[in-house]
Amino acid sequence: MDLRVQHGLDGRTIVAPTGDLDLETSPQLRIELLGLIDDGCLDLLLDLRDVPFLDSAALGVLVAARHRVTELGGALVLGNAGPDLVKLFHVSGMDRVFELASSGPAA
Repeated sequence: MDLRVQHGLDGRTIVAPTGDLDLETSPQLRIELLGLIDDGCLDLLLDLRDVPFLDSAALGVLVAARHRVTELGGALVLGNAGPDLVKLFHVSGMDRVFELASSGPAA
């Protein structure tokens, strides 16, 4: 998994992973996301456009990151998820936990 981080002038931090988010890559994702939050990045957009697969380990990381950032008054938005990931979020009920944004101003 590759990970790009872009800090916007509007205060939003865009985190854009590339590749599968799974048991193997989840530890790196956890370190990166929680590190950004601990550094004060409280408006996060996780851009999923280049993520073809996401498993339960990665979902756990996203839930932990969302919990941490909301405790601090921030937000974690998931953006640009492909149809397979959107289906996963709906089936797992995570669409009620996360804001799912498509491309555009929110994403």
